[in-house]
Amino acid sequence: FFQTLIARMFEERLLVAYREKLAFDKQQKLIEEEEEEERLRKERDENRQIARQRKRDRKKEQKKAAADRKRAEDEEYIKAEQKKVEQEVLHKLDEEKKRKDKRRLTRTSSNNNLDLDRSSNSSGSRSSS
Repeated sequence: FFQTLIARMFEERLLVAYREKLAFDKQQKLIEEEEEEERLRKERDENRQIARQRKRDRKKEQKKAAADRKRAEDEEYIKAEQKKVEQEVLHKLDEEKKRKDKRRLTRTSSNNNLDLDRSSNSSGSRSSS
């Protein structure tokens, strides 16, 4: 009888120890699963944050590229306008030079005609006397 009682008590202790071991293992497994879920969540959050930062960087680069293109277009337009103005000024100067040359030629030719007229008048008047 005594041996049966001791055997039962031993069996009971073994059963309690086994149940405690199962509970502990189950608890450890749950803790590990929670830690894994937390790690995965952090990893997803970091990946999302990295993706958002890349998107912001891409947008920033696109804005900068657009601004650079706009600045280049503006500079090109300004250069074209400056060239146009320079050409207009050169054209006006050229036209003015042509007018002055034409006036000078006209004056020179009329002076020559006057001189010819004077010389022909003076030589004509001498021959008639």
